[in-house]
Amino acid sequence: MGAPSSQIRLLLVEDVTQVAQYIRNLLNSQDQVMVNRADSAGGIDPRAVAEQLVGEPEFQLVSDGRLVVEANNQGVPFVLVEPEAPISKQVADIATRLLKSRAAAVAGAR
Repeated sequence: MGAPSSQIRLLLVEDVTQVAQYIRNLLNSQDQVMVNRADSAGGIDPRAVAEQLVGEPEFQLVSDGRLVVEANNQGVPFVLVEPEAPISKQVADIATRLLKSRAAAVAGAR
């Protein structure tokens, strides 16, 4: 396992109470938060997460069940099926930001 700054934690929760408990108990200053299905009525409201974090989540993904499920059923990454879809663009942006952050951390450690 790498240093905490190089780990990704996946949190699967249904409500803000669970998010708040996780945030209070486990997050450290280097952790970044992503809200999945941020625009979905069934998802967690990013504003509620922001209240618990005292700041906005670093990343948000829209809900696009149709594309994600269809691509999954075909065994193809949805970012390749529809690269211009909002969720695909968001995943690309998240990956770019994480890579830049990691590269800056590695450069700073030298």
